[in-house]
Amino acid sequence: MSIGGIDRVLFAPAGVSVADAILQVCRDLWPKCIFQDSDGAIGHEIDDPWVWMHGTASDEFFVFTDRTAYEMWNEFGASQENSNSMLHFIVRPHPGPPYGLFEVTVVVDQWDESMRALDDGLQNAFQAIYHVRSAA
Repeated sequence: MSIGGIDRVLFAPAGVSVADAILQVCRDLWPKCIFQDSDGAIGHEIDDPWVWMHGTASDEFFVFTDRTAYEMWNEFGASQENSNSMLHFIVRPHPGPPYGLFEVTVVVDQWDESMRALDDGLQNAFQAIYHVRSAA
């Protein structure tokens, strides 16, 4: 499942669950969002314990803003009506330098206020992780 669109690359510290931080930001923005692993066929409600026990180990996944968006994407694929209702996340080790980072690619349909809010939330979450690790 590919949405094309705009790729935004962020950097997160290695050694932590980057997917966990991403999903917490998504849950804050879209409390009814749906998680789907890129290799999976099932969308899980964000509050499903499976997401937090297994989904956070994924390095490539989709987040749909809600159940309706998930169903629309599965039935119709990309369309103008469901623009920015599904996000594609890819987490990979950054080849460096600098070393000790993950590259987080976020693919969105178009850059709008909701995607800016997501971007801000992710950057803040990754910075908070970095500061906690630095203080330890």
